[in-house]
Amino acid sequence: MYTALIAAEVLGFSVNPNTSFSVNPNTTSVASNTASSVTGPEGEPIDLALRVCSVNGVSTRQEPEPWRPTVLSAIGCDKALAPAMEYCWKIQYLPRANRLHPVPPRMPVEEVEVTRCFPNASFEHMFTFPGEYRACVTAGTSEACVTLKNRYVHRHVMSMTQQEFDEYAHALNTLRSTSTVDGRATYGHRCLDADEDFYTHDAFVALHFFGSSANRTSADRLHYLVLQEPAHQAWTMLVQKAIRCVSPAASHPFFDPVHDASQHYTGTLRSLLDSPVWGPERYGSRANHETVVGNGTEHGHPYYVTDGRFANFTISQTQGPDYWCEPLLDLSGPSLHQLCRDLYTLRHDSMFSVGISLMQPKPASLLEYVSRRPYFFQGSEFCIGYISELFKLEQQVRTADNLEDVISTVSIPVHSFGHECISGKWTHNGRRVRYDAQQAMGNNKAVNIGMWFERYSNEHPCFRCEATRCTCTSDCKEAERWYEQIPDDRSQTERVYRFATTRSLWQLQQNGCDWPRSGTFDWSASANQDPAFYMHHYYTFYFLYLGLKHMTNHTGKSAIDLWADLPKLKNKLERPGNNIDDATVFRNLIPYRAGQVEGSHHTWRDIIEYQSSLDDFTFEEPPKVSGGFHFFDFDFNPQEDECIDNDEEAVLFAARRGITITSCSQVRTFCRSPLVAGPLASVCCATCSGE
Repeated sequence: MYTALIAAEVLGFSVNPNTSFSVNPNTTSVASNTASSVTGPEGEPIDLALRVCSVNGVSTRQEPEPWRPTVLSAIGCDKALAPAMEYCWKIQYLPRANRLHPVPPRMPVEEVEVTRCFPNASFEHMFTFPGEYRACVTAGTSEACVTLKNRYVHRHVMSMTQQEFDEYAHALNTLRSTSTVDGRATYGHRCLDADEDFYTHDAFVALHFFGSSANRTSADRLHYLVLQEPAHQAWTMLVQKAIRCVSPAASHPFFDPVHDASQHYTGTLRSLLDSPVWGPERYGSRANHETVVGNGTEHGHPYYVTDGRFANFTISQTQGPDYWCEPLLDLSGPSLHQLCRDLYTLRHDSMFSVGISLMQPKPASLLEYVSRRPYFFQGSEFCIGYISELFKLEQQVRTADNLEDVISTVSIPVHSFGHECISGKWTHNGRRVRYDAQQAMGNNKAVNIGMWFERYSNEHPCFRCEATRCTCTSDCKEAERWYEQIPDDRSQTERVYRFATTRSLWQLQQNGCDWPRSGTFDWSASANQDPAFYMHHYYTFYFLYLGLKHMTNHTGKSAIDLWADLPKLKNKLERPGNNIDDATVFRNLIPYRAGQVEGSHHTWRDIIEYQSSLDDFTFEEPPKVSGGFHFFDFDFNPQEDECIDNDEEAVLFAARRGITITSCSQVRTFCRSPLVAGPLASVCCATCSGE
């Protein structure tokens, strides 16, 4: 049973002068405080008004958080003001009538309403299940009440205490090392909703990968759709539900590379690695940035992550449908489970190096553990420029005129950063792959690996990856397409696939299908085998939070109305399963509303309404960037051997970001910058007539 009350000393904090109950200014909260006076030691009147003085020992946190000790005070956080008398507290969970279960079914009765009396004005309380609580305190004939929002908080990884990060890391490591059956037997009774919330981590690797290969007609249900970021937030929330079976207070952190650079960047790429994020108390891998020479293997160094809280995180080698498809039956349902088995029947392991790790120029001996080379991009300073772009993009998201610009920013350049710069890119012997082919070798390379197949063959029809290099095996013209083409298709999916399977495939073949090595956080739907995947993707959700916060204030519309008004969603132009009122592959993800059937698949509308409500969780903005740190314009120096057309859409997209394109060379630079990395590269056409 969860701890309810613990006596504690008061810790100091600063009070928001605009309310009688102080809240985090970056979030919304209910703050209805009624107050009256009690008599101080000299007979002076003292206002009786509830305050949150600290959460988990941090005095700047002024809203309770689930399963974190919260110090409450009846009159303020200065102990010297508190008269010695009896203070009686009543804390009640407020049922939510709009939910199928107004009170969480697993909430003990004694936590729904707590009453305690103390001889001093402060005490420590452990709020448990997220939601609103009515807290009242009486002293003599005086009473004060306040409604508190108890929410999980996603915060920058270095804003977490060491204890908080260690709890999170322990829980995720437990998912990695514990089977679903054993995990439910050990931790199931601690899960917030049901024993079945616990899954071994590979179940979520399977969900990410096969949810991306969901159906040959509907295509990817998690990528290349307008709702890509809500989709990623949805399935990573399922990971989080499993994590909370082990550590109920834990939440995914996010990593803000701009904020981190503001603390550590001194003009060199290596200074970025001084951040504790890459050190032994967080994610490790700092030393992997340096190239290891002469390590005694002809295939190169593995660059495994051998330090940090996720050291030696294993990569599953097991292949085949029994291991990867069976968890999907319970996690998602029979449809995705059967589609996974159908994929294996038709394609076997033709896409994979080991397990469901997408094809890479590495031998199996270098794919046993998570590898990562943070900020190493073929020996260049590419990632410094990328962080500079992220700095500018954040300002644009905070002032965007429309949600489409927010989504294109979050889903492309922000989302792409982790796959490129946290993962790293290199070759076994230090040779450099032509820079101009990077678009084709990133996201679109993954699309082409997944697109083409030869029925019932265990070999890919277009590519072969051996120990040190990938090569072309055909022009792909005789291969079958995995995703079917649909007449008059105007979906986001079709736009991405069309460009990837034409322009990018040609570009990849022109380079001999020679793409660089990558860390585990590769351009792949199994990239979440690296725990760093989650901290980066919650950074993309943080960006989306900032954009939606601005847009709701700017337009006066709700977040769900802004989403529903997007042309592709409003006109139902997305592929089946990807429109806003379509059923998703997710169930038992979010609280069901009154009248809904428990265990049914949620619609996208259900999920977006829950995510944007911020009822149960929120994001904490990291401290403002300190003075003295300046980003700079970065020259990406694209090669001059190819031209890309200055088409109208590229010009307009650039103009909205303050970039004027007037020459072919400017188009090349723009189209190869992180601003248009990945699918958005389709705004750049195949040829250019010249200056």
